Amino acid sequence: MDVEDRFLGAEWLLRKAMAADGTEGDVDPDLSTVDQFMNRITEACEQASIDTRLATVAKDLFAENEDG
Repeated sequence: MDVEDRFLGAEWLLRKAMAADGTEGDVDPDLSTVDQFMNRITEACEQASIDTRLATVAKDLFAENEDG
């Protein structure tokens, strides 16, 4: 995947996660949040491709954004 495809994939994953969470509704995540998520997914995938790592990245990112 190129960078644009990874960005679009990260944006889609965040929208789905936020809709499932119920905290954001149909609001699109801001570009910096998508970029952070994409970068963290890339880092996690470079370490190992385990589904629990993606869940951890998403959970940590949402926790950080709730505080700010």
